[in-house]
Amino acid sequence: MKSASCGAGALIALATMTAASAEPSQRRWDGVYVGVSGGGGAGAFDTKLLDDIGLLPPGSVVAQDLSGMVGGVHAGFNATRGPWLLGIETGFGWTSIGGSGSRISTVDPDWTVHTKGETNWIASAVARLGFTSGNTLIYAKGGIAMTDMTLHGYSTMLGTYAGGGKIDRRFTGWTIGAGSEMAFTGRWSIRLDYDYFDFGKERPNIGGTDIALTTQHHVGRVGISYALGGLR
Repeated sequence: MKSASCGAGALIALATMTAASAEPSQRRWDGVYVGVSGGGGAGAFDTKLLDDIGLLPPGSVVAQDLSGMVGGVHAGFNATRGPWLLGIETGFGWTSIGGSGSRISTVDPDWTVHTKGETNWIASAVARLGFTSGNTLIYAKGGIAMTDMTLHGYSTMLGTYAGGGKIDRRFTGWTIGAGSEMAFTGRWSIRLDYDYFDFGKERPNIGGTDIALTTQHHVGRVGISYALGGLR
């Protein structure tokens, strides 16, 4: 009887330990973290003619709708006070976001003006304000952003290439966004993240024509992060 009681007690203790080990460790959100993410983006890229090119009057706009994929890395630091979190984060993403636009000449409908924009990469540095509840974090963010874009501008007559040019340009602007993050085991967490980027206006010259460029992006990503801090 005594041995049976001891055996039952051992089984209960083993079951208790197994259940405890199956529970996810509570995340300590303070400290440094690194991660990777991927997703997609969409936006607009407008080219405004500042010179008279003979095909369209000054002030004409050739609009482009952008779309594509994004993949990159991020790193940051968090500090908490009670349930509130304050942090900083930097990110860099390579993209295939791009698009094209065209306008038929107002002077001769046989001619068309074309533009094609490509977003090569996007970088950002933001502050994050969040609310934590156990292994869950909800946050808003905002800061500065930079992108590198390539613009092709050219004209065609009856579909035949008639000349143009290409430039690479870096834009600096601002970003705001929000997201949520959940720790699922130890130091690992998964996130859903949204960013809006406004890169302001640039005034380059392409093919001898002065133009004004404006661009905005919407980017949504799924990411995974690794906390370099410890567990509670």
